[in-house]
Amino acid sequence: MKALHKTLSTMLQADLIQITHVSFNQMYTGYSRYYGTVIFVKVFGPDRERKFRTEQQVTAQLMNRVLASFQLASHEWVLVLRDWQLTPVQTALTPMLVYQMGQVVAQFHHTVQLPTTPDLMPVLDFDGMVARVERLKTSPYYGKLVSALQYFLDHRMMIRTALAQQPVVTLHGDMGTRNFRYHHGQLVLIDFERARRGYVLEDCFKFFFEDLQQSSTLIQAFGAGYGTDLQIPPLVIQWLLLQCSTGIFTYVNQIADDRFEAVGTAMLAQVTLPNH
Repeated sequence: MKALHKTLSTMLQADLIQITHVSFNQMYTGYSRYYGTVIFVKVFGPDRERKFRTEQQVTAQLMNRVLASFQLASHEWVLVLRDWQLTPVQTALTPMLVYQMGQVVAQFHHTVQLPTTPDLMPVLDFDGMVARVERLKTSPYYGKLVSALQYFLDHRMMIRTALAQQPVVTLHGDMGTRNFRYHHGQLVLIDFERARRGYVLEDCFKFFFEDLQQSSTLIQAFGAGYGTDLQIPPLVIQWLLLQCSTGIFTYVNQIADDRFEAVGTAMLAQVTLPNH
């Protein structure tokens, strides 16, 4: 880590300070004599090229921040951005603030364009879901995940048919209060490495459970700001809840987070299926 810090400081002619943050990435900030401005540097591991390229592409579409991007001889991927003075939003969410969040998310969904590929949408990758659940064999939730997953596998054609009627957008992929900031008084989203193509509610469930704590008032305010009333069949909602909770359990298996795990538990508890 010290070698990486020294390498970047020399290359960027900067007095970099590491930002302490629970993340798979390493981040630095400081004044760069090379660029003549304060920079923000995000370093992705050698195996995280896709996330690096996604963050680079989305950032370039939304704002004029990207100064450079490259791979080091040690194989890490580096994204250099202009450092913005960003202010966190208040922790006590109000209907007006959540309404504005809905507006920002709608703009993101319909502005950002990612390349389309012939691959299945992640939400329809049933084989991939089986593999993710299998990797949770040591999890206390494994039994319920397997049982619920089998039900959805038996009804996969119904899920495909229902989702075929839903619009596909570019998802932020990690939407939450911590990824909203104020920049010169304007509400913006940050942190785009998990962006991908998908369906609107995939971005919303974790936010509704974790940040809005399932408050009907706040969820309605977000929907009003977003501006689109999406009619999602109950079976699809259950499937998305199972996917999202599985993602949370996968994350906390790598980075312990009791509070986040409780969000996954609450989601899984709402996956109630008929006898099968």
